[in-house]
Amino acid sequence: MFELIRDRVTEIQLAGETYQLIFDMNALAALEEEGVELENLDATRTNFSLVRLMVWAGMRTHHPEMTLADVGARIMPMDLARINSVLQQAIQSSFGQLPKAEEGGGEEGPIPTWSPPTTSVADS
Repeated sequence: MFELIRDRVTEIQLAGETYQLIFDMNALAALEEEGVELENLDATRTNFSLVRLMVWAGMRTHHPEMTLADVGARIMPMDLARINSVLQQAIQSSFGQLPKAEEGGGEEGPIPTWSPPTTSVADS
């Protein structure tokens, strides 16, 4: 079953372990169920809860045993830039080229982007 989507899977390193992310329909539905508006994934105002939620949702297909708390325990704030880059790649891999807006042609839809929360020592 998963052979058809293998090229849509992105690996992420968390706490020295390698995990697989994919933003399939179940991951996107989980985000919506948690109140995330998918059309706003490129919002610059994000938070730690959203980063943790995004990683958890993306891991669900290949790592269903992982809880939100398990994911959060494996993410350190200093890793956010790296995690953001992986999330961006995973989202783009999952969406690929979006279909034309209308059957007869039209513009391609945008590929969602992801902007991380920014933190610094001065913010603490």
